[in-house]
Amino acid sequence: MKCSVVSFCLLLIWGSILFGQEPLKNFIPNEILIDLNAKFPGWEFPQIRDEIQNFVSNEVASGAIPEIISGDFNGDNEKDYAIFISHKDPKPNSKLDNLNLDWHVLVYLKEKSSDGFSYFKLLSGQGSPSDNYLLLCRKGEKDFDYDTENDIVYENDAIFVGFFEKAGITYVFENNKFNKIITSD
Repeated sequence: MKCSVVSFCLLLIWGSILFGQEPLKNFIPNEILIDLNAKFPGWEFPQIRDEIQNFVSNEVASGAIPEIISGDFNGDNEKDYAIFISHKDPKPNSKLDNLNLDWHVLVYLKEKSSDGFSYFKLLSGQGSPSDNYLLLCRKGEKDFDYDTENDIVYENDAIFVGFFEKAGITYVFENNKFNKIITSD
């Protein structure tokens, strides 16, 4: 009996490691997956630390996924997506393993007049993105802008990019572009 339980647990762990990327991809429309595969061949979701996964999904927003959020970022009543990916550069530029690993926060805004999406790259970096995560800020929520030292209210859903226990930036869509607001320090 113990062997069966241990074997089953090992199977679950192995399956989650092997297939962990696929269930997350089910949350993304096929048109976006095709575009991601074309722009970033071999892209993956970053390996976010368990501590952050638990913080986001249990303490901040029940069931939230720190790699993908969806909301209406531009106020057109269409479902838009923000996606956090990692992409290993096929041409390594360093002997250090993770310096050729780029990470990106990408946004796809649903086009009202077509079946397509508009693409925006919000933020990129090099190295391990394991301490970064995405959160959805809902329309009407209040926050604080540390640059202007003023309270703000989101006019549309917004994208929070967190740097665990360090800082956070919220991106709001205004005048056909994303503007960043320092909302956590």
